[in-house]
Amino acid sequence: MSIIIECPQPGTQAPGCRLTGTGLPTSPQRQPPSFPTMSVPFRQDMPPAGGFEAVKYKRNLPFRGPSSLVILGAATGICAWGFYRVGKGNLEKRELAREKVWSRIHLVPLLMAEGDRDAFRREQAAVGRERAIMKDVKGWEAGKGVYHSSRYRSPEIVI
Repeated sequence: MSIIIECPQPGTQAPGCRLTGTGLPTSPQRQPPSFPTMSVPFRQDMPPAGGFEAVKYKRNLPFRGPSSLVILGAATGICAWGFYRVGKGNLEKRELAREKVWSRIHLVPLLMAEGDRDAFRREQAAVGRERAIMKDVKGWEAGKGVYHSSRYRSPEIVI
């Protein structure tokens, strides 16, 4: 297929140009396209002198706090310190419990002596009241038990 462009003025594409050649339709009404003339000369868009500034493709992330290893180390340290304090507290609690037990052991004789003195005082007061009540009965011995035994029996009731 060969195309020939015939123009009245060579080097221009004016409306008077026509196309000839093989393989083209031969209809008489077909006209070649017309190109508008430009009032401003063509100018290629070019980069500025010295070129464009560099494209910033590097990530610019601000410092967002400590790293994960620092956080893990701090959490481990805090937990270790807490377990240390719990251990010290357990030792202190054990020592206080031991001290409480030994204080009770050492106080038992004192408390028993105090209870014996109180029981003796009450017994003597009861014997005195019995002597005052039964002073008119002949043969009555105040404070003598009704059981004929030398074995000590604490009073059944407290007056």
